[in-house]
Amino acid sequence: MNIDTDTVLKIDRSYDRLMWWAEHFPRRPFFKCSADWLDFESVATKSGNLAAGLRECGIGKKDRVALIIPNREEIIISYFAVWQLGAIAVPMNTYLRGEFLRFQLEDSGAKAVIADDAGMRSLAAVSDRLSNLRTILHVDPIADQDRLELKGLSVSAFGDLADREVDFTPLLTAPSDIVSILYTSGTTGMPKGCMISDEYLCARANPWFENGWITEEDKISTPMPLFHGGALACIFAPSLAAGLSAWYDDGFSVRSFFKETTREGITFSFFPGPMGKALLDHEEPLECENENSLERVGLNPMRPEAQVAFEKRFGVKVITRVYGQTECVQVAIGRWSDQLEDRQNSGKPVSGLQVELIGDDGSPVSPGQDGEIVIRSSQGSAMFSGYWKGSTGDVKRFTDNWHHTGDLGRLNSNGELKFVDRKKDCMRRRGENVSAFELEQTLLMFEHIEAVAVHAVPSDLGEDEIKACLVLEEGWELDLPSLFNYCRAALPYFAIPRYVEVMSQLPINATGRVMKTTLREIGIGDAIDLEEMGFFISKSERRG
Repeated sequence: MNIDTDTVLKIDRSYDRLMWWAEHFPRRPFFKCSADWLDFESVATKSGNLAAGLRECGIGKKDRVALIIPNREEIIISYFAVWQLGAIAVPMNTYLRGEFLRFQLEDSGAKAVIADDAGMRSLAAVSDRLSNLRTILHVDPIADQDRLELKGLSVSAFGDLADREVDFTPLLTAPSDIVSILYTSGTTGMPKGCMISDEYLCARANPWFENGWITEEDKISTPMPLFHGGALACIFAPSLAAGLSAWYDDGFSVRSFFKETTREGITFSFFPGPMGKALLDHEEPLECENENSLERVGLNPMRPEAQVAFEKRFGVKVITRVYGQTECVQVAIGRWSDQLEDRQNSGKPVSGLQVELIGDDGSPVSPGQDGEIVIRSSQGSAMFSGYWKGSTGDVKRFTDNWHHTGDLGRLNSNGELKFVDRKKDCMRRRGENVSAFELEQTLLMFEHIEAVAVHAVPSDLGEDEIKACLVLEEGWELDLPSLFNYCRAALPYFAIPRYVEVMSQLPINATGRVMKTTLREIGIGDAIDLEEMGFFISKSERRG
């Protein structure tokens, strides 16, 4: 690494890193979303102006500001503005609506929301049930209707604040202070807010450089949304550390992927494995696939055989050796390997983190045996700072500062970790985690459903499809169009079950718990495939 990167890596606050680059390399392109590239100086100026405007709106230290913004320049400017106030950014999945959205806004105690048009519409439907919300910043032009739907709330235009020139002195906070709350899907209850410190966010850059995934000469990209820890830790953090230009694509297209990344000169891209498989499965040659600019791609998950096929077809190294979760985005990470056996492992634990595997009795298991992955920081803030509000049920997740991940893993004789399976009842679909509990609670609110259990079934894309097993009230039949319309109004598109099966009763054990193992053994079974029936959400309709 050159002196610039080494210097910035020693800075443990995101705002200070931004200002270092803005002072030394003001015209260096920092990022691009759907519009033009913004340089470091422009981002520093706009975020300072916005911070001043938010302060005038009453936002101060430790106040929570929710962001309902897709990959566009306003979300990064908002992050830096909120951090300059000592406030806490709460990025929301832009596809949330109804109770899913209301719960996270209310649980976080968001005092302000910054949202685009679609986010405003979702917010308007729940705003009368939010006890802390006072201020809204609209990143799109404000219509009179927007004000009428949000009576009693102050609505301002984002551009009026970010584009004016004002003097602003940021509030200096400690690196250990919380700068963001990232909600991760609940498994036995409602979603939990992971408290992220500035020190933790900054440290997420190091493993990518140490393991050769990203270099200081790279130009990097991801189609992953900036409300996700994956985009923040895997692209945003190294970009800010090394002054790299980062493109946050606002959409993913199989046909134009290589053409667009090559046009931007991208050398490293990070995106979910199913997207990579979609590229590989496209039979016709893709434009620029043989002369693309990419040198490396980070894909997770992807089977080793598919990785080799991807490399052979597109001439790009595939790296999937990483394991983590929002609580600690990189638990283990490895270098590229040409050995199929190595490609099945996640690599060695990252520096600053202790990783052990334990059995059901809490004692360590031997190498080669499966156990629950537990982690704790050995230096600095190598992981999250706990759950927001720290509910009683979360205490079990920590013992002597060990975080119990709920995931099963295996360590080999070389100290490399392999992810085996999830202990927790959670599904992953379209790159998103879906809480079974949360989904079941929503489906139970639909008329005439007496009981429900949802579980994962195999997907051709390598993740999960969702199956809902329903028990109806006596004398009623399933109204499939009505159920689908209810789901599209109440659920993010990725949480809508693909398969539905009506059962006379759910299998339960002696204590009355649903035996999902039995349901998983049945698999898809006689379920109705909603997609085959024409019930699905097109890409253009995903945000309502």
